[in-house]
Amino acid sequence: MAHGRKRCFIGGVLLGGIAAVGGLVILALGVGITPGPPDYPYFTEPSARAATLEWARLSPFPTDVEGFTITTGGNMFTRGFRVTFFGNPSDISKWVQSCPGVIDPKTEKMTAGDGTITYDIPGGGGAVFAEIIHHPDRGTVIIRTYWS
Repeated sequence: MAHGRKRCFIGGVLLGGIAAVGGLVILALGVGITPGPPDYPYFTEPSARAATLEWARLSPFPTDVEGFTITTGGNMFTRGFRVTFFGNPSDISKWVQSCPGVIDPKTEKMTAGDGTITYDIPGGGGAVFAEIIHHPDRGTVIIRTYWS
């Protein structure tokens, strides 16, 4: 008879442990506990776009661009985004000049020999780094930003 009680006890402990872990996972997701900064819980493409716009202090992305890609990087302590696209050079230049981060007096502007302009932007929304790399003649843009 003792053998049956021991098996029942072990089964109860295992079932209780599984239920406790499952309950904690459900509680964490329900409360919104996620790795990364607040208000960007799962980093889907829409939230990655929103985070990039806020962190790099950009105007809304132009709609008539080609090759738009957004990639996410980082780990549980940091999150970063890299956005690339290209389009009509004059339209892209107008968009870059309309960005609040670019027109900020604290933004540092560096021009390379090939005409590429790099804007080192003071990050917004808690970001520690933001930059736009723009080649006006080609109409290309690379945006990098991260939060840590």
